[in-house]
Amino acid sequence: MERRRYKRVKKDFKVCLIEKQENKINIINLKKAQNVSACGILVDYEESVNVNTIIKIQFLDQNSFVFFESEARVIRVEINPDNQTYSIGIEFINMNKKDRKKLKRYLIEE
Repeated sequence: MERRRYKRVKKDFKVCLIEKQENKINIINLKKAQNVSACGILVDYEESVNVNTIIKIQFLDQNSFVFFESEARVIRVEINPDNQTYSIGIEFINMNKKDRKKLKRYLIEE
């Protein structure tokens, strides 16, 4: 039985994470998003990221233009079976209803 609030979509999405640390911005480009829902995303990344880190996540279209962005929090980090990459669970936070609706519509259309 599915307990999640929103359906997960398993597709490759081009996303960019931006982490703020002590007055500097660290841009983390991701190779692959494992799945996305209207409340969060699971991504593979080469490095571990601290749980509870607040980031900004941007979804990019085919032309690499940002069409959606949200504030987010890292909620879990697990090392993958290859022992070289990590699965990072990210929860969208402070998202208004209009933006959540826009993301849900994009997930359905893609």
